[in-house]
Amino acid sequence: MSWKDVLDGVDAVESWIAGQSYWVQVPVLLVVLVPLVWLVAGGIDRIVERLVWPRTRREMRLAAAAAIARHDGSGPVLSVTDTAEPTR
Repeated sequence: MSWKDVLDGVDAVESWIAGQSYWVQVPVLLVVLVPLVWLVAGGIDRIVERLVWPRTRREMRLAAAAAIARHDGSGPVLSVTDTAEPTR
């Protein structure tokens, strides 16, 4: 399979859709585009979350509190819902 075959297939689908009435085009495109866009958005969300997660203050604070708790065994561990700064 070459790029020419792929482009010919895309061209054939595009010609078929363009030849249909508006009332056929809209549902066909929605059935294809909505799941595709949903998957792309989910992929972008996961990539951004992995890139930004280590740099957020909340995650740094949780990691520090967990490290302190593991080290001395007596410190409280903050939950994800804690938003206040820990007392010193």
